Amino acid sequence: MFRAGIIGCGGIAGGFDVNLPSVGALSHAGGYHLSQCVELIAICDSDLKVAKEFSEKWGVKNHYSDYQKMIAELNLDIVSICLPTELHFSCFKHVVKSDVKAIFCEKPLAKNLEEALEMEKISINIPVSINYFRRWNLKISDLKVDIDAKKFGDHLHTTARYTKGLLGNGSHVMHLIEWLFGEPTNISGVDVCGDSPSHEIGVNFTYNYDINSKVDFRHIPTLNYIFIDIDILFSEARIILSQRGQRLSIEKIVDDPDYPSFKILDNACFSETSWRDCSTRAITELADCINTGNKTSCSIEDSIQIMKRYDQIISYI
Repeated sequence: MFRAGIIGCGGIAGGFDVNLPSVGALSHAGGYHLSQCVELIAICDSDLKVAKEFSEKWGVKNHYSDYQKMIAELNLDIVSICLPTELHFSCFKHVVKSDVKAIFCEKPLAKNLEEALEMEKISINIPVSINYFRRWNLKISDLKVDIDAKKFGDHLHTTARYTKGLLGNGSHVMHLIEWLFGEPTNISGVDVCGDSPSHEIGVNFTYNYDINSKVDFRHIPTLNYIFIDIDILFSEARIILSQRGQRLSIEKIVDDPDYPSFKILDNACFSETSWRDCSTRAITELADCINTGNKTSCSIEDSIQIMKRYDQIISYI
């Protein structure tokens, strides 16, 4: 059984799981709670009161306000970094210097590409997962397999809409699109489209793949709710990922019952994806990578690719 610690006690660390999950987890702590191979033994937050309340909620004996002390005193195998982005770099460097065997870091990896590249360099000998959590969603993984196999025909056009700014929420969409379709040939139509409530810049832009295949990203700045919606048109089907990837709809070509000479799309399949299992699957995979030396499904390299793309887009503004 591997021993894990969490640094930072916000929503993604454990707050999103209001109650201890019995099935499905929404946070790092929830994933550890359900894991069969990793035990959460310590947590840390700069606010000791928050750390204590967090530890009591999750039944964790050890809580700290100083992560350096936590790492020095405990023999941790896996560390989750759930701090604000601007604190990732310094924390990551310290964790890597310890005997930790793996790191599970929140996205974005760092506040800039320079930091991210340094983090990649110093962690080359240990597995690192970056929490673009849809990579561990089995139904989206199956969808990628079907796309690669041309099950839906040729990709023609995608509209991807997002809120909360480009780096925070938009990077999730960029990562998902590049996972499904690969790197774009070029980017066009870059245009600032309002700030998010946190004042993070939102951007409209287009990924071009070839003359008949493109993805339009659209930032929606005025909504007071979180929103990711991806509408994908293929030559033989339409796929919609909604509710931030939690729901999947696949429409296929059928004969129009009213106009027999026409073809239309019909909702052939509507389902909830396996989004509640992502945290646990990510942790299980990370433990397996410790044993095998394999890379994780969403490694530092994946995150750096998105940070490079972010810098490219911003440079056009």
